[in-house]
Amino acid sequence: MDSEKLFDLICQDNFQKDYQTVNWTGSFSEYLALVADKPQVARTAFQRLYDMIASYGFHTYKEYKKEIVHWNFFDDPIDNGLDGVFGLDIHLMKLVNVIKAGALEYGPEKRVLLLHGPVGSSKSTIVRMMKKGLEHYSHRPEGALYSYTWTNLGEILKMEDTMSCPVHEDPLHLIPVDRRAVFLEKLNHKKSKEAHVRIKGELCPVCRFIYRKLLEHYKGSWK
Repeated sequence: MDSEKLFDLICQDNFQKDYQTVNWTGSFSEYLALVADKPQVARTAFQRLYDMIASYGFHTYKEYKKEIVHWNFFDDPIDNGLDGVFGLDIHLMKLVNVIKAGALEYGPEKRVLLLHGPVGSSKSTIVRMMKKGLEHYSHRPEGALYSYTWTNLGEILKMEDTMSCPVHEDPLHLIPVDRRAVFLEKLNHKKSKEAHVRIKGELCPVCRFIYRKLLEHYKGSWK
């Protein structure tokens, strides 16, 4: 096989189109338009994790007159069962219920979840699958994840001209805390409660410093 054919193998299947889709760039106002059109892009971590698991579907069965939910995600369809977890449907069902409760902001979203069990009970495997699942999900249109990059910093802050957020946080964190209520009221108008966008948290220390310096330079103007 010659080099041209080998090269074509790399480029086939819309590689360039897929790259451009995954690496979308735009202005902050364009991102706000995305959020208004597809509120799910601004989901919380619990919402994103639950939606990722649910996207693979489930089925139910009876065991000792109890209805058990089997979540297909834990069969590891991404790697054809390489990390599949078996025999733990009840425990996985309870875990997903906790994740769902966190997605609905019933309390678990404020806590750290610990997987407790004996050696060899698939704790690490479950976490590894979730990490793998979220990475795979983020490459799908419904799982797209966005962050932001500061630009034109060189002359103002005497540093590199561009810098990405160190923790890749949601661009909505850029909205001042005292403006969020009005913004969310307008954005969420006529949307179902499940589709409401929420803004949790503040900028990381590095971005907070840059944000403050830019506000000082532009005398409080956002434009």
